[in-house]
Amino acid sequence: MVFFSHAIIIGYISLIFYWGLRLYEKLAPDAYHLPPLLPEDSPFWYVIWFNVLLLAHRLIQRHIWTGYHYGLRALAPVTLRYFVSIIINYIAMMRAIKTWIRHLGTGEVIGWDKTAHDYPDEESLELKIPVEQETHS
Repeated sequence: MVFFSHAIIIGYISLIFYWGLRLYEKLAPDAYHLPPLLPEDSPFWYVIWFNVLLLAHRLIQRHIWTGYHYGLRALAPVTLRYFVSIIINYIAMMRAIKTWIRHLGTGEVIGWDKTAHDYPDEESLELKIPVEQETHS
């Protein structure tokens, strides 16, 4: 799984560079024209389109369930939050690897980082009050 996390981040960076070069190509007609990444008849296009389909499925599911649980106002940032969460996950994975390597070298005990969670009570669930607006009595 560690390899895939690196590959995803490298892929995102590559896409940003590629799209930037394509934009430069459109804005500056005399610019170097990039060759296509794959020939049009390549069978890898099936893999690419299948991945795009799976990404669309994940984003549609996130939109459906975010809208169901938090309302229509929460739908706008869902796609952005999806990609930001991947970056946050990558950073957390790198921190865990660093901690593990330090543990192997020094024998230092790995501590548990607890995450604080605020869970809504039954009344706020019925009234659909967001957690951060709850009053704790």
